[in-house]
Amino acid sequence: MADLNGVVDARVRQAMLAMHTLFLARVVRTEGRRATVQPLTLAKDAHGAPYTQPLVAGAPCVRGVRPQPGEVVLCAVCERDISRALRGELSLPAARHHDLSDTVIVGVMDDAGL
Repeated sequence: MADLNGVVDARVRQAMLAMHTLFLARVVRTEGRRATVQPLTLAKDAHGAPYTQPLVAGAPCVRGVRPQPGEVVLCAVCERDISRALRGELSLPAARHHDLSDTVIVGVMDDAGL
């Protein structure tokens, strides 16, 4: 039974590590009111080895936020698929939760805090 508990604990821990909420990222490039960002935290694979998270392309910026390449931004990851919601449409969201593709840039970090 102890082995089963260890397996379950490991799976729960891995699922929690894969759930994205808020993260800091560096702006790679901007395209209008969207930006491609590189998350500034490493992730761990199932074996505990660190790896660089993928670029997040085309993340929309909230009104008034205009990041420039090289700046550090605060990114929020929505609970569900936001592709239709960004067009003002109601939808039954896909099964995915807290996926990096549903990132929204909510602010630019102040240089004084870095």
